[in-house]
Amino acid sequence: MIPRSLTPVILATALLASATAASSQTPSFEQKPCPPQLEGARCGTVQVPENREAPGRMLALNVVVYPAKSATPAKEAIAFFSGGPGTAVTRDAQWYAREHQSVRDTRDLLFVDQRGTGGSAPLQCALRDTANPQSYLDDFLPPAAVARCREELSRSADLMRYGFADLAHDTEAVRQALGYEKLDLSGGSYGTRAALGYLRLYPQNVRSVMLLGLVPPGFLQPAPYARDLDAALAGLFAECRADAACNADYPDLEREAREVANRLDAAPGVAEIVDARSGRRIRLALSRGTFVETIRRMLYDAPSARSVPYFIHRAYRGDFAPVARTALRDRRGMMQSSWWGLFLSITCSEDVPFIDRAAAAADNGRTMLGDYRVAQQAQACDTGWPTYAV
Repeated sequence: MIPRSLTPVILATALLASATAASSQTPSFEQKPCPPQLEGARCGTVQVPENREAPGRMLALNVVVYPAKSATPAKEAIAFFSGGPGTAVTRDAQWYAREHQSVRDTRDLLFVDQRGTGGSAPLQCALRDTANPQSYLDDFLPPAAVARCREELSRSADLMRYGFADLAHDTEAVRQALGYEKLDLSGGSYGTRAALGYLRLYPQNVRSVMLLGLVPPGFLQPAPYARDLDAALAGLFAECRADAACNADYPDLEREAREVANRLDAAPGVAEIVDARSGRRIRLALSRGTFVETIRRMLYDAPSARSVPYFIHRAYRGDFAPVARTALRDRRGMMQSSWWGLFLSITCSEDVPFIDRAAAAADNGRTMLGDYRVAQQAQACDTGWPTYAV
């Protein structure tokens, strides 16, 4: 048995050896035409092994570069890391380039789709029945669909090779291929964990790091969601009480929210809406978990958060149509914009195994969300999704 005192040393040595092996490669950038929406960019691929310890299958990383405007640009580039986990950063490359116009005076902007997303060997799962809108509002991660996805993806991909250490090695391969001396790292949400992973393995190649909405390795999502949602709702309820118009329209909002959640424990909320996609009138049922999770996601930005008091009040009055429309649109968007195979490979390895499920279950009855998200993700991982060592 290895003494616990030596475990960090052994792990660090293994990480360094892996990083050294990755660094010994001589990757190259193969340019390709950019899609029309990426006008002014350079696009291409960099080939990397799926498994650096036993090379075999190669992956073509999708790379987009917005070059600096200067004739003598800096020798560093800004590398952007996307969140999710499971979103493709090149999808937002045009937006980032527009928002960072002044930065482009001197620096290239670098976007590399994380392996398993976008154009980099995507790990996509069909978790919903697109012909059945209700399927989007049922389980957040349907176990049977997850099991089918695992079986399908495993035929070609080694699902244990799609973690943040792999992303760090891939980013280093791209840095070498493009000839940058160092990188400035910029990450948001789970992209901050990705940036920290690169910083851990290649500190000598990092000039600076900007982290927005920090998700460090020890921050185990979705365990904090229930607590953080209650804190966010408390702030929203306080703002509503302090606003004359809001308080006049919704004088008892906090009690109404709790009562709606309790009612949904007893029976699902039912709504009839016109499906924006098909134009047909459909009937949808919402569980407490789906209702509260939809509210949680609405609180991510101010414009949608402003509608939360109205949504809660309408649900209290028995009208679930507003939240049903939003839930369906939100879940459809999530299914289309994220690569769920990668999401599961990462969260089933780096987060879920370390979450105290009993403590999460104790939130039921105490918080609005309870252990809905923890239980959903744990059940998905329990289907046998392959995991890597952290």
